[in-house]
Formats: sequence, structure tokens, C-alpha cells
Amino acid sequence: ANDLTELPDNFSRLFCLQKLDLSFNHIQTIPSVEKMKRVQQFTVHHNSLKAIPRGVSSFRVIKELNFSFNKITTVSEELFSIRTLEVLFLSNNRIKTISDAIANLDNLSYLNLSHNVIEKLPTGLMRLFYLKRLVLDHNNI
Repeated sequence: ANDLTELPDNFSRLFCLQKLDLSFNHIQTIPSVEKMKRVQQFTVHHNSLKAIPRGVSSFRVIKELNFSFNKITTVSEELFSIRTLEVLFLSNNRIKTISDAIANLDNLSYLNLSHNVIEKLPTGLMRLFYLKRLVLDHNNI
């Protein structure tokens, strides 16, 4: 385990960064990532995030996001505008609802929402035509 609790404000100046792994820290918030347009893999599992960072929709070539094992309660609509996303991990959080806007994730093939407090599946889930694996165990469905 690492002991990072925060990131510097100029963190998003890493313009050319393609893969970022901040896992197993104590990070509660991440500054806006809107300038990090080349990121393909963004991994921040096992932290203390309460929200998905602002600017994730700027990831133009992102393939994989991993926000598992955090304290996220809501998923921002911004996340559902990332059309290049193929793999999304949101397991082991405190998420109660998922917006129908999830249908906008055209290329999503793997979605893990296990170990949350989701009570109802969004109808938009049925429009994810490329989805090959959906993990929903340990929810309130």
C-alpha cells in the first residue's frame, strides 16, 4: 500500500500520459483530468474516492476505467459520454442508481457493478449491444 492522500493541482499537465495507476492509496479527490486527453487506461481502485473526477469525458482514447473499491455514491452523467470506453469497473462502492445514459457507452464490452447498493437496473443497459460480460452480484436488485 502507498500513502498518497492527494494529487497536486497541476497533475493534469501530464498531457502525454497513456496509462495511470493510482491504486492502493488513500486518495479522496482527484483534480480535474480534462487536459489528459491521451489516457487509455485509468486505474484508481482501492482508494477513498467519493466521486469520479471531473473531466473524464475529455479522455478521447480511453479504453478502461477502474474505480473499484472506493466510496463513490453516484456516477456522473459525464462518465456516460465516453464512447471509446470498453471496460468499466465500479465494483465495491456505494452506488445506488445507474442512469439510463449508460446506453451511450457504445463500445462497452465489460461492466462490473458488483458489491454496491443498486436497487434497479437502468433500461439503458439493454442497449449495450457489445456488452459481453456484466457483473451485478451483491446488490439490492
